[in-house]
Amino acid sequence: MGSEPRSTATILSDPATLSSIMVGGIKPDHDLNPHAATDPNSDTDSFYVLSYLHDGDGRKFTVLFHLIVLHRSPGPASLLAMSVFDETSLLYFSNEYPDAGLRQTIIAPNALDIQVFSDPHQTLRLGYLSGTMNHLIVQGTLTKSGNKLDLDLALEAIGPTLPDLGSGVIPFPGGINYEFAFPQMNAKGILKVNGTDYEVTGSTWLDREWGLYNSAKWTWMGIDLENGVKISLWAQQNYQPNPQTYVGGRSFATILDGSGNVTLSTVQIAEKSLEAASGAQPRYPNKWQVVIDGKCALKVETLKSGQNIESPIPRLEAKSHVTGTYEGKSVSGDAFVEAGILPSPQALAQASAASGSAGVTAATSNQRATSGNETAAAQAPVSGQAHQSRT
Repeated sequence: MGSEPRSTATILSDPATLSSIMVGGIKPDHDLNPHAATDPNSDTDSFYVLSYLHDGDGRKFTVLFHLIVLHRSPGPASLLAMSVFDETSLLYFSNEYPDAGLRQTIIAPNALDIQVFSDPHQTLRLGYLSGTMNHLIVQGTLTKSGNKLDLDLALEAIGPTLPDLGSGVIPFPGGINYEFAFPQMNAKGILKVNGTDYEVTGSTWLDREWGLYNSAKWTWMGIDLENGVKISLWAQQNYQPNPQTYVGGRSFATILDGSGNVTLSTVQIAEKSLEAASGAQPRYPNKWQVVIDGKCALKVETLKSGQNIESPIPRLEAKSHVTGTYEGKSVSGDAFVEAGILPSPQALAQASAASGSAGVTAATSNQRATSGNETAAAQAPVSGQAHQSRT
């Protein structure tokens, strides 16, 4: 029988491991925390928490919790996006809660402890992210079109890290991007979907980014193959206001195999078809062909149409299935595909003004209709919280 996987913290502390050797431009234990608003190397923090979960009856859920903190034009803000996909019923819903001015976002200094509230009076807590790689708490409340999700997960990183391009430093149009992942975190907790509680376990891919960014379009994929291989894939291009494609330009992949070895490669990625997105959003692809010479040829297809985030930074965020070959052998697995647009500062300011606080106002109205117990839980203070707004 194989040995139990080591914790990521143990691997990083072992100087003989590749994860430890590759620590250079990024330090995963330290850089999990938010960066200061005055950091000259970063105007954006992104915490991307993607969880593949199941309950005791085999019901499968894919849950995204994505928190972005912006310290760039048109001004400081946070964006909290969440989505849930029930693969049994095919129910999907998502929403994003903007906070222009960081008036309802509390960021503790020198630690990962971020809370997002429905309003500056902290009436209801919409999202909470706190802890370390050894014990990370993710909590959130999502409402959309009569549907509601409450999530409460505890995560622990195991196995090696995945630093993009080996160093954790990658290019980005007009700037630079620091990125690493804990591609395997043990996850457990409770999902409450439309009033039904599910006790769930599973695996989480946490992708951490920060840096300096200009207007851009991109496709990113987190691919998790059944043979233990995990791939972080990028295709980047400069911003165009009416995109016909989200691939092209620089295209590269970072491959982490089951032994902890990292391979870097260019990648060929082609979109195969487009779907109509929900709302007044762009059309997104729903099938891709991915080829990494000498490694793999994969077909990626979304499991359901309409998996997108309506946002000033509009994007597809889609659970997908993978089939194909890897090193000459048939393989299948899961993928999560993000295809997005980062508009120009002027366009972003206009989109932010248009979205305003509508999402938060709707969330507050929906939450006030819940029971007193649920409201009290959402309002419960967190011990040791620090009230510092990074403006």
